[in-house]
Amino acid sequence: MKKLLILNSNISSKEIIEYAKSQGIYTIVADRKDINEFSAKRYSDEAWKIDLLDMDALEKKCREASIDGIICGVSEFTLDILSELCQRLKKPCYFTPEAMHYSRDKADFKKAWRKMGVPLADDYFISPELKDEELESIKYPVVVKPVDCCANTGISFCYNKEELKKGYKYALSVSNSTKIVVERMLKGKEWYAFYAMAGGECTLLALNAMYSQPGYPTNCYVITTTVSDNVDRFVKEANPSIMEALKSIGCREGIAWVQLMLDEDNHFYVLEMGYRGDSE
Repeated sequence: MKKLLILNSNISSKEIIEYAKSQGIYTIVADRKDINEFSAKRYSDEAWKIDLLDMDALEKKCREASIDGIICGVSEFTLDILSELCQRLKKPCYFTPEAMHYSRDKADFKKAWRKMGVPLADDYFISPELKDEELESIKYPVVVKPVDCCANTGISFCYNKEELKKGYKYALSVSNSTKIVVERMLKGKEWYAFYAMAGGECTLLALNAMYSQPGYPTNCYVITTTVSDNVDRFVKEANPSIMEALKSIGCREGIAWVQLMLDEDNHFYVLEMGYRGDSE
C-alpha cells in the first residue's frame, strides 16, 4: 500500500485524507498538534507529532516510514516545507521555487506577465525616498501594496499624496522587501480563474465570480461561486494570454488561480496569481 504524508493537520485536510483512502492509500498527517486537538489527525491512518520546522526529524521519519508521496494544503508556509522535504528525499514536487516566486513577488509577477501581453493595471515607480517628482506623476486613486504579502495584508487605497505616503510606509512596515507596488485603482466586479497544469499543458477549470457583502469593503467578506457571467468574453479576451503566461513562468503541474477585475473602462485586468489552491 502506498503511503501519503500530509503536512499540517488543519481540519480542511480531512478531504485530502478521505479521497486518498478511497484510492487505497495509507494516510499519515504530521505537525506539532496533538491528535486530540481539532485537527485532521483524527481521520488519518497514522499521526506524527513533529514540528514541521524540524526538517531533520521530519526527513528521518519519512525515510524510516518509506513515504511514497507528500502533499499539503494551501498554506505558503507549508508549501515551503513541502518543497524542501521533496528535495531532501529526492522526490518530485509539482512546483519549482522559480515558478512559485511569481506568486510571491507582485512586482516581478507584473513585469513577467506584462511581457506576455496580459492586461495589468498601470503602475508607478516610487522610491523609498518618496521624491516629489515621483509623487507628482501619479494619477489618483491608486492601490499601494507590499510585493510579498497575501490576504490583503499591507494594502492601502490612496486618493491623494498624503495618503500615498502613509500607505507606502505602512506597506514597508509589514513587508520583508523594499519593493512596493503602486498601481492604478481598478473598480468593478472581480473573478477568480482556476487552472490545472499537467505535463506542461494548461487548462481553464472555472471562472468563479466574487460577491462582496453589502456595506463592507470588497476585500473583507466575499462569497466566491462558479455561477458567473462574462465567461465567453473572458475566454476570448483574457484567457489565452493568461495560459501562455502561466506556462512561460514555469507552471507545469498542479493548480493555479488568477484574480482579475472587469474595470469601469470595460476591460479585464489581472490583479495577481497564486500557484496553489485558493483557500484552506
